[in-house]
Amino acid sequence: RDFCLSRGLGDVYKRQLTDLNMSSGSFAVEIQDSSMSPAFNIGDRVIFDPELTAAPGDYVIVKVRDETPVFRKLKVLGFSENLKPVLEFVPLNNDFPSIQSDKLQTKILGVMTEHRRYRPSH
Repeated sequence: RDFCLSRGLGDVYKRQLTDLNMSSGSFAVEIQDSSMSPAFNIGDRVIFDPELTAAPGDYVIVKVRDETPVFRKLKVLGFSENLKPVLEFVPLNNDFPSIQSDKLQTKILGVMTEHRRYRPSH
């Protein structure tokens, strides 16, 4: 079993156990907003592998400019004049904005490999 670090509230690092064969740079993130609901909810954990190549339809974590990374679904819109793919990072919740790689500087930090949903504690 491999371990990856989980980045939770306030950058508290915890150990996250997985039985997937993942690269050493893999990490987990706790969902902090509702941009990907209803499929992904606040408190869910998503594990990413930075060594995987993202494909259309994959869920990715992407850094936009120098801002906090966001979790989105990858869509390819087409190609620029120099044949570079134009990517769109789409939220599942329409109340949040899409991000386009031809309008803002973006960098994919990892591709989702696992999603964990936890029962709410009441």
